[in-house]
Amino acid sequence: MTSSVASVDSLFSAIETRRTIYPLTKTSTVPDSRIREIVESTIKHTPSAFNVQSARAVILLGADHEKLWEKGSVFLQKSVPAEVWEKFAPRVQGFKAAYGTALWFEDSEDLDDLKEKNPQVQHVISEWSDHSSGMHHFIAWTALSLEGLGCNLQHYNLLPGFTKEVLEEWKLPQTWVLKSQLVFGKPINGMVRDRDRTYKPVEDRMSLLVTIFIIELICYLVLSIGAKPINDSVRLSTIDVKADSRLIPPHQLWQIYNRTPLASSKDFQDQVRLRQDVVRMKRELAGISAQDDFAKWAKLRRQHDKAMEEYDKKAAALSASRSSFDIKATAIRWTCTRGLQIALQFWHTKTPIFTYPRGWFPWQIEWILGFPRCPYGGVSINVWSNTCSVVIALVGELVGYALKYVQEVRSRRPQKTKQPQKTKAN
Repeated sequence: MTSSVASVDSLFSAIETRRTIYPLTKTSTVPDSRIREIVESTIKHTPSAFNVQSARAVILLGADHEKLWEKGSVFLQKSVPAEVWEKFAPRVQGFKAAYGTALWFEDSEDLDDLKEKNPQVQHVISEWSDHSSGMHHFIAWTALSLEGLGCNLQHYNLLPGFTKEVLEEWKLPQTWVLKSQLVFGKPINGMVRDRDRTYKPVEDRMSLLVTIFIIELICYLVLSIGAKPINDSVRLSTIDVKADSRLIPPHQLWQIYNRTPLASSKDFQDQVRLRQDVVRMKRELAGISAQDDFAKWAKLRRQHDKAMEEYDKKAAALSASRSSFDIKATAIRWTCTRGLQIALQFWHTKTPIFTYPRGWFPWQIEWILGFPRCPYGGVSINVWSNTCSVVIALVGELVGYALKYVQEVRSRRPQKTKQPQKTKAN
């Protein structure tokens, strides 16, 4: 177990050591035979799709290496504007000043044969070839770095005509497709990193996944309860004081809002007091007979009508404040639920929540999973959000049916009746 852990730690230590180094000298820290051995071992042991082994490599040293970057300089100058060329010309001269270059190819003939043998996955074989090619670059780069050689990876094969020129100059098969150029040499400043590498938190993707789920859950609860019970369950400014007000629960949000030091707070408190007075006088009127005690009944009636008139005035004054409160509460609720959801979907529209190997599904399905802008091979935030919404709604329905079933079962249980106890006569 200890040796296994040490091996894994050594692997990641080598990965961490590998970095891009441009200032290189025309010297090497190891013999040419060792460089060749590293490249050959990389080609031999790096995996490829269906073990097609389509990777090819050519090591250029000395005059061949310099000739390569002379051609690269010519092709780059033809392909870019003058101001861009002035910026990159010293960089190309730096490549030429290095010790050597490893050219990496993929043999299209092997890949075409693989496509014929596996027509069901032929549309992704080219991409798998790129994956394998990238692994070749990485392994060789890391191995050369462990030997003290600095490296940088170039892609001048993207320049029009560069690949054809390379194949003709070094008499290489026309089926070879140039993928990259790994420049290497002894670093001028050593392997010391000139600046620390920055890393994005690994937890970001997981936190985004959980955040979307929580937002969808909150949205479901809000929609299940309803916006009206949350924001507009009871309007104290428009209640029917002629009804029994004990049956009307207070609007907690509206009460909390009016406990703040606002201009409408005093009017709200006065309205609540008048409401209580009206209810009290209404009950007293119900207990007094107009025929038996008319004077007392008439006096209480006048007080009741006056309180009702004042209450109506307060209600009219608070109606505008209540409308503003409704708008604010609705806006806050929408911003914290759907608004946040839309903002996250817009900001992370290209971020894959999950990834999967390309080719597992037909390209139409992959396009749907990545809708609208997530790269192929990834599940977009929109798809994940909709999936969470559907699953939460389904679970909510199942829980609702289960609770309803339990209530029905309990209601069907026969109620136990107490049997009269028999006592012995004296």
